[in-house]
Amino acid sequence: VCSTTGNADAPENADRFVRWMKRKSTEPQMPFKHCAYAVLGLGDTNYDVFCAMGNAIDRRLGELGGTRAMKAAMADEATGLEETVEPWVGSVIARLADACRGRGGTAEGASAKVVVVEKT
Repeated sequence: VCSTTGNADAPENADRFVRWMKRKSTEPQMPFKHCAYAVLGLGDTNYDVFCAMGNAIDRRLGELGGTRAMKAAMADEATGLEETVEPWVGSVIARLADACRGRGGTAEGASAKVVVVEKT
């Protein structure tokens, strides 16, 4: 779960994680190759860039070997976060469990062995 702040920036509590993920030296390690993940982005369509961090984290987790358990969800403060957040919360654990057991996920050719990597 990650919001977008300022001009498409990571919030303070996710900044180090996002910078680490973006480093070129992180790629060869493929640190998420045995991880299933699900991303919930929080944003506001009244701003120029909507859910930039949620989209960036979702994309980068996949590039670093992760198995996407479900399509990233992007919640909009302008229209009501609960329309997206509540269904995501209601299904995320089951979808992650399925991906970890090899019965789901959307990343091609990856298999998940670790349940969840969480950074909030």
